[in-house]
Amino acid sequence: MDADLIIEKLRECQEEIDNWEGVRVNVIETADFRAWQDRVKKWLKAAGPLAADDLKRFSGLLFFVLRARRNGLDGEDQERYERDLGHSRHIIDSAIESLELEARRLRPEATVDNQEESRGEYTTALICEKGHVTSLDYGPTAPQEPYCKECGAKTLSACPKCDSPIHGQYFIPGEIDLMGGYSAPNYCQACGTPYPWTQARRFALTEIITEMQHLSAEDRAKLVERLPDLAAVTPQTEGAILRMQRALQKAAPGVAEAARRLLIQYATEEAKKRLGLG
Repeated sequence: MDADLIIEKLRECQEEIDNWEGVRVNVIETADFRAWQDRVKKWLKAAGPLAADDLKRFSGLLFFVLRARRNGLDGEDQERYERDLGHSRHIIDSAIESLELEARRLRPEATVDNQEESRGEYTTALICEKGHVTSLDYGPTAPQEPYCKECGAKTLSACPKCDSPIHGQYFIPGEIDLMGGYSAPNYCQACGTPYPWTQARRFALTEIITEMQHLSAEDRAKLVERLPDLAAVTPQTEGAILRMQRALQKAAPGVAEAARRLLIQYATEEAKKRLGLG
């Protein structure tokens, strides 16, 4: 079966979880819930094998619905139902991420575009530790600017770990530069270390996520864990985008706006586009 179709159906099932969250378990229509659970199981089976414990816990959700409707709402039923519903999100996310990983493994790495890129070269950028871009063509003859004029932080033209020049704009000699805007890179292209501004923005996003009280502690922890996947293209990026989308939809307005402002600086162009930020 086509992996793209399975991913699409799993995402639909994931979105339906919003219909069950925040609803008292004793008023849920059993038939509707069973139909949703059967759809999830069908597409999880198509995606690949599940751990027995995961499947058992997911199936146990229906037990809470049945017991609450027949015998009334037990004091612990709602809490256990919501906890296991959150776990169901993780199961579906993991299935989507596994499919994305396999698709990435099979995707050819060499393309005409990156063969073309080998003809050009990068300028050296001067960027402060907080991420403010001072110069995109910094060299030995350029004016020395050891500190940022916007925030006073130390400026860098090379990676603090390996001393490789920070990439500025890319151009092909003899051709007009049509690249347009520039965003400071998140990681060093030579050693893979996150730049200081990447770490600072990730820390700031972590603080904002702690204010998202509509999320469970488990969901907040998972969202923080996946932040690096929003700043880079990885097999887990799709799942990270889905988590952030859900978190922003239900967050308090002020918290959501603060997160969006940081994500514009932190996330990749594709992630920003998917999150409606670019």
